[in-house]
Amino acid sequence: MIWLVVLGLVVGVLWLYGQTSELKTRLARAERRLGSLEAHLEDGVTGEARPAQPQQRARSAATSAASIVTPTIPEARASALATRTEATSTFASKVMARNPPRGPTREQVAAWLSENGLAWLGGGVLGLGGIFMVAYAAQRGLFTPPFRIASAVALGIVLVGVGEWLGAQAKRVAGGHALAAAAAAGAGATTIYAAVWAAYWLYGFVGLGAAGVLLGVVALGLLALSLRHGEPLAVVAIAGGLLGPAITGPQHWDAPALTGYLSLVVITGYGVAGARRWGATAIATLAGAVLWAIAGYAAEGYVRVVALAIGPLALAIAAAEWRLRKSDAPAKPDSFSRSPAASLVAAAFLLAGLWTLRLAGPDLATLAVGQGALLILAVLGVRRGVVPPYLQLAAYLSTAVVSVAFLYHPPTVHLELWAAALAVCAAACGLSAAFGGRNQAEGLYASGGAAVALLLCLILRGPLATQAPWVAPAGGALLLGVCSVLLGRRLEDPRRSVPLALWIWAGTAALLMMLRIQSPVQILPLAVAVTAPVFAVLHVRIGWRGLAGAAIAGGLASLAALLNPDLLRPVFASHAWPVAMVAVAAASAGVVAGSSRLIRERDAKAPAADSLGTAAILIALTGVMLLLRFWGSQGAGGWRLDPFAEAGLRTISIVAAGVLSAMAVRDDSHPISRWRGHVLLALGLAHAMLFQVLIFDPLWAWWTPAVSGPPLVDSLGLGFLGPALFFAVAASRRVTTERRLTGLYAAAAFGLGLLWAVLEIRRLFQSAGLHLGADLVGRAEAASYALLGLVAARALFAAATRSERHGWGLGEVAGAVRRLAHGVGWLAVTAAVLVYGDLASPWWGPITRPLASQANAGLLFALYAAGAAMTLWLVHADEDPPSKLLARASKLAAVLIIFALVTLLVRWGFRGLDMRPVMQKASLETWAFSAIWGLYGFGLLIFATARREADLRWAALTVLIGTTAKVFLFDMAQLDGVVRAGSFLAVGALLLGAAVIARRLSAERPSTSQPV
Repeated sequence: MIWLVVLGLVVGVLWLYGQTSELKTRLARAERRLGSLEAHLEDGVTGEARPAQPQQRARSAATSAASIVTPTIPEARASALATRTEATSTFASKVMARNPPRGPTREQVAAWLSENGLAWLGGGVLGLGGIFMVAYAAQRGLFTPPFRIASAVALGIVLVGVGEWLGAQAKRVAGGHALAAAAAAGAGATTIYAAVWAAYWLYGFVGLGAAGVLLGVVALGLLALSLRHGEPLAVVAIAGGLLGPAITGPQHWDAPALTGYLSLVVITGYGVAGARRWGATAIATLAGAVLWAIAGYAAEGYVRVVALAIGPLALAIAAAEWRLRKSDAPAKPDSFSRSPAASLVAAAFLLAGLWTLRLAGPDLATLAVGQGALLILAVLGVRRGVVPPYLQLAAYLSTAVVSVAFLYHPPTVHLELWAAALAVCAAACGLSAAFGGRNQAEGLYASGGAAVALLLCLILRGPLATQAPWVAPAGGALLLGVCSVLLGRRLEDPRRSVPLALWIWAGTAALLMMLRIQSPVQILPLAVAVTAPVFAVLHVRIGWRGLAGAAIAGGLASLAALLNPDLLRPVFASHAWPVAMVAVAAASAGVVAGSSRLIRERDAKAPAADSLGTAAILIALTGVMLLLRFWGSQGAGGWRLDPFAEAGLRTISIVAAGVLSAMAVRDDSHPISRWRGHVLLALGLAHAMLFQVLIFDPLWAWWTPAVSGPPLVDSLGLGFLGPALFFAVAASRRVTTERRLTGLYAAAAFGLGLLWAVLEIRRLFQSAGLHLGADLVGRAEAASYALLGLVAARALFAAATRSERHGWGLGEVAGAVRRLAHGVGWLAVTAAVLVYGDLASPWWGPITRPLASQANAGLLFALYAAGAAMTLWLVHADEDPPSKLLARASKLAAVLIIFALVTLLVRWGFRGLDMRPVMQKASLETWAFSAIWGLYGFGLLIFATARREADLRWAALTVLIGTTAKVFLFDMAQLDGVVRAGSFLAVGALLLGAAVIARRLSAERPSTSQPV
């Protein structure tokens, strides 16, 4: 009998709690009397009656003490003391105003837990104790079943009686605890709930109907008691009433009876919550309804789900509206005022889950009616001010989600009717919310109705939509157009209304969709382009916001229609000249350009005019590219374009349009006009890099020949040189003030031009196939690439210098170009030394094959001479200090290249085209090398001494000393006779003569170079 002991202890604690109430009452009375005395004394000091203010309770103890002693002191001191007291009170009030309480202190939290928290916990424990008592008695077989039920009922009645007694004490005694009274009564009701459940489920004493009636009676009784004990008991009552079917087993209830019972409990809960403004009761009712609605998914009770989703929303709005009419609005939102918003979110979630969890389960009527009611109630709550305006988006989003469920139903007449009705309802609700919008934000929220209506019109399916598919978007365009007109006439300033623009754009989307469905594909670009001047005229006449955007949408739709595969497929499949396609593209571009002109005449700086002009340019470019694509795929007159040439022409078209647009910019142009040219240039560069450089590069062409046309005027010029020239114009004509863009255009011009030169050299040596030679890269080809690098570096230096001195367009990035020239110069000099010193040599180079002809030998030697000359030209390319080291390196590289050239010339003179055989001993060729090297060193020394070039002097000395070493180490060992003597005599004479001439030249002019 442990539970009896526990019950006795609880009753004893409650008795002790009641005994302490008298002491609390006396203390409260004393505090009230003390407060009255303080107020009376303060009024006596100041001589005037002041209304009690909340700040008076916050005054310090010093103020009260001063007020008590004031009547016993002289009048002068009393006046001074009263003035000081008033100043102190005012200062304290200001301090409290500046530093309001920051929140509950630890003591306040502890007090709440010890009083309210323990009351809630005690009530819950008592309720669970009653349930456990019934279950324990049944499990252990204690007493007979009737006695168990009677004991549980008796315990519940006792707890309800204790709650009544505590409630009476709370009203009579100041220290009474109303929350404890409600908790005790709720625990008693819970015990009675458990007894009724046991009587039905465990023992079968009563039937299903009787059990439901008894549970309902208990719930109603608790609601009646809650009017006396407060909200906690109402929460317990609602929870018990909603748990009744779960206790008795929902499978034993038929669907209408269960839905009706739950609806009655929900109505009762919101009625009590509205009558007393109890937010917790409303939230508890909503939570129970949501749980039963979720349970309805599994039981396929879709009508129940809709009822439990819409019912709480309607009741919450009605209760909140009733309280507002009674002027019972709190200063800050409380849980009751938030209940309509919570009900709206819950309803949107539940209705969206109908098709998410059961795609084909709910019938169309249930879905449409539920969503329509949700939309109407959401807008009604917003209009009445009980639901935040932004939460209507939840209803629109739920309707959009549910509209997808229509795709899972077979197309029937009912589907069309319900979808059309829901579209009209969404548009009407959105329009009503927009009428009541107080600012732009609320109007934007209301435009969700337009989006939902547009979505429903686009996905509508059925017999009528199958026979005439244009009817649905046409109806949507008409509906949204009418709503836009009504909204525009209602607004004070439709020229600046963003919500109105959204409604107009939704109607425009439906109109364009109708034209796409109804118009033949051959004239679709022109059909949708015609909408641009229509909206442009409306924009000029009435100026509503959104009409200009609708005109832009027509231009963009025309551009998209030109790229429609249904249009391209028949054009490319025929071998006829695509006159119709070109005519449609030209007419569309002209119509859109005319729309731009109409708007520009009204406002020269209108961004819509620039946008339409840009759309016209893009339409014209698209027509040109489609024509090129036709030539590339089928050709005309026996001529066709290869993929690389076609890509090059597309790039030229884009870049040319970008350059022209950028050059046409004025100082007062709109940002769209200022930037569209640069956007086109960037697109052209990206197109060139993707197609000409990566995908269709002739080096890995799968078509033959890889390069079409004669050299230097072939397809390589279309792919690389043409775009490079346009980018050079963009960089030099200062089409932008942005330094980075200028640098980008200059880099694009340099890079594409360099690629053109490289591939043209490749084509000259490897023919149009680019892979004809026996070697991957021949000697002359490698020498040409090295020469090209030197020319490129010299050209960069020249461009930077001219930009700085003569005002070229690269002036903003001349420093960057000069730094790039330094880098390219070092790479070019290094490559020249490597190529001319080793790779291109027919004697010691990696290619062992003899030269093909004397012409090839002449070409190779000419390239050597040109490389040396270009290296020397690079010496004087720049005078900046960073370039001096590059100039010295270029001098030495030129010396090395000339040395290699004279060596190869001697070898060619003795060996001819095949220079690979081993040199014969004691031959005249060996002596000739010594003589030529000596002459070269002699001439270089004379030149360096005359020009005061220390670097060249060291180079000449190196050649002469090297030649002397060869004479001693090689000639003396390999030569004999007259040849050996002649070698020594010649070299010695050259050395002596060089020394004499160098001394004389040095004596004529003092040296200004660095010491040697």
